[in-house]
Amino acid sequence: AEGHLLRSWRNAMPGPHGYLDDYACLASALRTLHQATNEARWLAAANELTKLQIEQFYDADQSTFFFTAHDHEKLFARTSSPYDSVSPSGNSITIRNLLALSDKNPQFREIAESTLKHFSGALDAAPVSCAGLGMALQDLLEMQPLAKDAATGRLELAGRFVLTSKADDAATLPADDDAQPQDSEIGAQQVFKPV
Repeated sequence: AEGHLLRSWRNAMPGPHGYLDDYACLASALRTLHQATNEARWLAAANELTKLQIEQFYDADQSTFFFTAHDHEKLFARTSSPYDSVSPSGNSITIRNLLALSDKNPQFREIAESTLKHFSGALDAAPVSCAGLGMALQDLLEMQPLAKDAATGRLELAGRFVLTSKADDAATLPADDDAQPQDSEIGAQQVFKPV
């Protein structure tokens, strides 16, 4: 279908539109092809597919990618999950793709970081179930600038990132009521902040 990946194709009959995992896995495969062949066309295709994926699956208000596209068949509820199954979650593969492609498009890194922050509570609470997110966090940390330690002369990360709860952050937020987390939010979602 025009502007969409298809989930399947058989006997000249197109199947349903693709889901988040289809886009994420294909973009990852295109990046791998680029690494193996050094042909720019594969990287360009991964970039274009990732842009299409953002248009169709990303919700900026919730900082997440949904399993179904905005124009997909209407379901009772659209889901978005950080949890891995037999393969990594569509969100974790997408975050890794965005980070890998962010040197050409800085917006990709912003979206990757906001999505990772959105799911940081799940990563903190159940890291074994979110191994793909853990790998995405490692990718992000490896992108941090290095600085020379004055005492040892070794190169180290210029900043450290830790998981902190919104409750911990409440002590450092301004006193106005709008900036304070709601009771239902405290501990429900974690945020990454430089230390």
